[in-house]
Amino acid sequence: MACPGAVALTFVVCMIAGFTPLVNAELYLLVVAVGLPGACVPAVVLAAALGQMSAKMVWYAAGTGLVTFSSGRLHDYVERARRFAEAHERLATPTVALSSVTGIPPFFVVSIASGAVAFGTIRFLCIGLAGRIIRFTVVLAAPHLVHQLLQGVG
Repeated sequence: MACPGAVALTFVVCMIAGFTPLVNAELYLLVVAVGLPGACVPAVVLAAALGQMSAKMVWYAAGTGLVTFSSGRLHDYVERARRFAEAHERLATPTVALSSVTGIPPFFVVSIASGAVAFGTIRFLCIGLAGRIIRFTVVLAAPHLVHQLLQGVG
């Protein structure tokens, strides 16, 4: 796949993955990494991170109340995340950083919680974007690193 096509598709797939767990950004990136020219890696990493953060900003807005869900599971989920965040506000910065890199706790929940406690839009976006860049760099490097390790063993 040519670099511009890989970048555009990565942005879209990772944005969708940021909204639903039915699409896995990391699995997609592992598949893409196999045939991706090295020169395209930085652009694909950035596209993946920006796609994810586009979706996470919607969840952040849900936490602030700007986006509302009138009833159902999503409404209940947002309310639980909001209550948890308010009870643990002092842990906000390390939690956003840890979650954006590792996914623990789920970045979906942390995005909602960050909005609920008025974490700061720019701060959330910057920390989240940096964390996602680290995460996706590792994911895209993994197949290459495994290949190098296996060549060293054989």
